[in-house]
Amino acid sequence: MHRIPSFVIMIRFKKTTSYSLLVLSHIAKYPSRFHTASSLSEELKIPGHYLRTVLTSLAKKKIIVSRKGRGGGINLRKPASQIMLWDIIVAVEGKKLFLTCVFGFSKCPLHKQCQLHEIWADSKEKMIKLFSSITLSDFAEKQ
Repeated sequence: MHRIPSFVIMIRFKKTTSYSLLVLSHIAKYPSRFHTASSLSEELKIPGHYLRTVLTSLAKKKIIVSRKGRGGGINLRKPASQIMLWDIIVAVEGKKLFLTCVFGFSKCPLHKQCQLHEIWADSKEKMIKLFSSITLSDFAEKQ
């Protein structure tokens, strides 16, 4: 499958992204059932209030769908094989993470770009390609 190269270490994702990937990969393993927030919280050991925030965000970004009433709960909006990790990362983190300087500057503060500028640009491109090539079902398989 895909081996994640060492350049990915340069990115530090939010806790929300980690929880989102955990929740979505769990749901992907059981696509025929709807999952309640309380069962996900218990099974995945994610605090309930934080999980509800994560689920609300994923629903707004149209990654999950919720169904009310008896037998209701949360499921993926489309098959896990059609959801790319890149889509999840962008939904949670936004693209800004990949558009900023490796040092966190909004634009290069020097008249000339630093020595890492080209390396970072190349690494970002590789990471985007990598995350765009891995489906949620591929990711869930490894969990």
